[in-house]
Order: sequence, then C-alpha cells, then structure tokens
Amino acid sequence: MSEEERQRVVDSLPSHFEPARARPPQGDAHTEEVYGAWTALRRYFSRTRRSIYVGTNLPVHYPGEPMFSPDVMAALDTG
Repeated sequence: MSEEERQRVVDSLPSHFEPARARPPQGDAHTEEVYGAWTALRRYFSRTRRSIYVGTNLPVHYPGEPMFSPDVMAALDTG
C-alpha cells in the first residue's frame, strides 16, 4: 500500500464512536471467558518467534463496513 493509499484509508475511518452502536454490558462470566481466551493466546504465542499483539474489545474499522469490536483478537507479525 502506498503512502497515498494509506492516507486515503486513514482519512476514511471514523474518528468517533456512536454510543447507539455499542453492545450491551456483559457480565462477569463473559469477562472471565474473554480473559481466559486472551491469556491462552498470549501464552501460546509467547512460545513462538513471531511478533503478535493480542487485544480485547478494540474497535476494528474497514472502509465501507460498520465498525465491530471482537471480544479477543490477535494480529500477527506486528513488530
């Protein structure tokens, strides 16, 4: 992706989050499951030689698509 293409994508991303699009609050049981998955992924990937980011509940934006926020996500080769 060229710098110009990258800038076009960045400019097209929303700079705010509409509260009406938020998911309803989740309870402790769900939070514990998410944390368990997050912990398992971090432990697994810590044994590999790949750079990885494991995050939770982060907004993901794709041009032309609604924002979504997965419970857990992993991005490989981030370093």
